Amino acid sequence: MQFTSILLLAAPLLAFAAPADMTADPVNVAIEARKVDGCVVSSVWGGEWTENGLARYRTKFTAKKIPSSDVCKVPYFSCMAMTNRACWTEGDTTFVDASFVKGAGFGSYTECLRKAKAQWARDNGCACEGEFC
Repeated sequence: MQFTSILLLAAPLLAFAAPADMTADPVNVAIEARKVDGCVVSSVWGGEWTENGLARYRTKFTAKKIPSSDVCKVPYFSCMAMTNRACWTEGDTTFVDASFVKGAGFGSYTECLRKAKAQWARDNGCACEGEFC
């Protein structure tokens, strides 16, 4: 009886402990779609380093005819496997830094990047250039 009671009380907590899909789509948040003729979004690899035991990845984004800072909006780059996201713009370039688990986390990063960039391009009616299109 005592074991059953503990199990019933612990069941809701165990549901949160289940493995998460590390490449799950970002939270569905309504973004107003627009069509910008001649719009192009692109990205380049910005680097990798270790910080607090995690792999930290940087990607540089540019865009033609829309602000590159739009990539910082939710739901872009809201992947479950990502922590400590930072997003800022310098001139015409927007930088996204994020932490992932070292090793296997690189696959989560590239999948997150691919989905986010494709969605950003679709939402603006843009062509997608460079890596991860």
